[in-house]
Amino acid sequence: MFMKTIALLPAHPSQIWVLDELSKALSEHYKILWFCRDKDVSIELARQKGISYILLSKASNSFIGNGFELFFNIFKCIYYTKKYNINLWITKYGAGNIAALLSGSQSISFNDDDSDIVPFIAWTSYPFAKKVLAPQCTRQGFFHKKFRTYNSFHELFYLHPKRFQANSEIYKQLKISPSTSYAIIRLSALKAHHDINIKGISFELIEKLISLLVSFNIVPFITSEDSLTNSLKKYHIDIPVSSIHQALYFSSLYIGDSQTMASEAAVLGTPVFRFSDFSHRLSYLDELETYGLIKSYLTHQEDKFLADIKSFLQLPNTKKEFNHKREKLLNDKEDPIPFFISEIKNSLTKQ
Repeated sequence: MFMKTIALLPAHPSQIWVLDELSKALSEHYKILWFCRDKDVSIELARQKGISYILLSKASNSFIGNGFELFFNIFKCIYYTKKYNINLWITKYGAGNIAALLSGSQSISFNDDDSDIVPFIAWTSYPFAKKVLAPQCTRQGFFHKKFRTYNSFHELFYLHPKRFQANSEIYKQLKISPSTSYAIIRLSALKAHHDINIKGISFELIEKLISLLVSFNIVPFITSEDSLTNSLKKYHIDIPVSSIHQALYFSSLYIGDSQTMASEAAVLGTPVFRFSDFSHRLSYLDELETYGLIKSYLTHQEDKFLADIKSFLQLPNTKKEFNHKREKLLNDKEDPIPFFISEIKNSLTKQ
């Protein structure tokens, strides 16, 4: 029997986690091809997860560079669509969606960002996709007729209890004892096209945070997209990229200006303190905040940010409390994979 071909094209490292779990559910009935952009730790993560992929391009950090990259990748994706007889592209990245339309194939776009926050992605992806899959909480704007929504979060593709199992071996990788409390601090580069004029945690604020954490006997670990100053390099977390969710799970708290890692920590039941100009602007993070899993601060609220972290560190039994909050979230939300599988099968059977 002829096996249809599905192309998976992640545009961001977190999408590798999403699509990897999806590919496991699809691979029994479909041929799966992976295409990657060299962005942040995408290539390293794909290799650690044993994913065989075709490299499309090195991701640009500028708006103009993104435009040129998209242009050339459209023609590459058209070539690969014809070469491998690809029936369906699943991607957030416009090159796959546009190439599918021009090649007479199909594509499904997916996103958990609001359309008004990522207009470049929305306008170069959604008009060309057959449909867009997104959490119910997202603002869809002009493209609402294209959307199929589900009651969940992207992070539950790979961090749902059906697939994520906590492993205390992470303490060995961190080179600390299981009795040691630690915090994960995440620093984003904030160089994406939608990060223009967006500020996050400064190195000066990091120094204050480290002093505060150490005063409570909490070991700080920093994961950063940019190079760290000499004084902060000793706090760099030295673990495989694929182990970061284990580190988040056992962490006493997460502090950062990354949107994705904040939501990952939250669905794992780890207290999140988020410091970014994106605070209160992203629907899926705002929804996580209603569960008490995240506290968000704008960058002019530094004093309150530090004061609230200090107050939190003085509280007992926070892990138990946040596990209850996580349980409520999991009870309220669905496993997103069955929904995606159903939408994919429907698209392929109508070809």
